[in-house]
Amino acid sequence: MDLSKVYGVTMVDAFPDRGRLQGVESVLGTGEESMADDESRLTDMVDEADASRGVGTFAAGVVFGAFLGAGIALMFAPERGDKTRRRLRRRLQRLREETADGLERAGSRTRRDLGRRKRRLEAGLERAAERARDAL
Repeated sequence: MDLSKVYGVTMVDAFPDRGRLQGVESVLGTGEESMADDESRLTDMVDEADASRGVGTFAAGVVFGAFLGAGIALMFAPERGDKTRRRLRRRLQRLREETADGLERAGSRTRRDLGRRKRRLEAGLERAAERARDAL
């Protein structure tokens, strides 16, 4: 809460009131504009500057990280490139096969569960239809 207006003191820092208590004209306006307009414009300007700086910094960090990771990988590679590529191909092939098997098992389980639920739903609907017929 800003009590400087109540007690007639001058704020030392211009942050809470943007220098208005000291009689300083707004950086953004001529004094005729409302405080809300000035604060809104200032906030927009700061947000735009922060956003553009953040994107550039992030992109630079990603590029730097990629180069650093590639360099470390080359330094610590246990084998020659062709041997490593062959090993990777084999691992990827095994992963593909395991993934396909897992998806097939999940699909068959899902089909079985859906069939069971369909039968239960049909039985429940039949019972509801019988009760409705009996009630009439």
